[in-house]
Amino acid sequence: KHAPTIFNPDVVGKKFYLEAARTEISNGGNTWSIKLQLTQPKVSLVELKAPYCPDLLAETTTAFSAENKTRAANIKNASKRINTYGSFEDGYILQPGEIFSYNDTVGERTEANGFSVATVYTNTGTTNDVGGGICQVSSAIFSAAFKADLEITQRTNHMYKVHYWTTPGEDATVNWGTLDFKFQNSKSYPVKVKMIYKSSNDKYDGKATITCQIWGTNDGYRCEFDNKTIKMVKTTVVEKKATTGKPRGKIEWGDPGLTIEIWRVRYKDNKKISKELMWTSVYQPLATVKYV
Repeated sequence: KHAPTIFNPDVVGKKFYLEAARTEISNGGNTWSIKLQLTQPKVSLVELKAPYCPDLLAETTTAFSAENKTRAANIKNASKRINTYGSFEDGYILQPGEIFSYNDTVGERTEANGFSVATVYTNTGTTNDVGGGICQVSSAIFSAAFKADLEITQRTNHMYKVHYWTTPGEDATVNWGTLDFKFQNSKSYPVKVKMIYKSSNDKYDGKATITCQIWGTNDGYRCEFDNKTIKMVKTTVVEKKATTGKPRGKIEWGDPGLTIEIWRVRYKDNKKISKELMWTSVYQPLATVKYV
């Protein structure tokens, strides 16, 4: 193990010119004006610690079922690939101005890259494909990066409301070759994206979570979502012929269509300084299917 890194705080230097002070005092009187010079350290403690990303700027946790083993494995694999991207071992560090690309970091969702077939969202609802589940990871990163006051440069919502996100409008879908999620480190210091995968030890519980943490140097800025639903479209019911695995009477519940405004409320040292409309996300209605 490496010895712990010890930081000594920076100190502002103070000096005055002794001979000038003596001359001033020797002139007599009861009070004297002595010029004091402050000297700033060449490197501050903030600058010294910045590469270590010492402060937790924001985090987002989202839950899923560990019983869906292939989907859980995809989420875990995507998270691991982010934490170990390039030469990193405990989170992906971005320098000021650097852009995080989800697709470039996680890589193509193929079996050769360790991804399995699991449920994915499509333009007709859900189906099974290699890499199912990885959009839950990109959504967690989007939420955390947003709250850390980082600049989101590319984000697309899902076509339908996703069930794993309790607040519509905070998701970010990705698809290799067509849709990416990107954000820029718009801070003055490095930031680190760290993914934490946890699975319940209770085999009967079946719960798992993924957490995205954004570490950096606290500059007092943070953001909150203030989403507003401005339109809702009711779902419809369609009947389909029963098949193997889809017996008569089975119902696959749909979702209403939603139009949601995503507003960013920005704070500086816990004081609200601005509110801005960032995106208007449209989610199509998904029909409820009844098998007959």
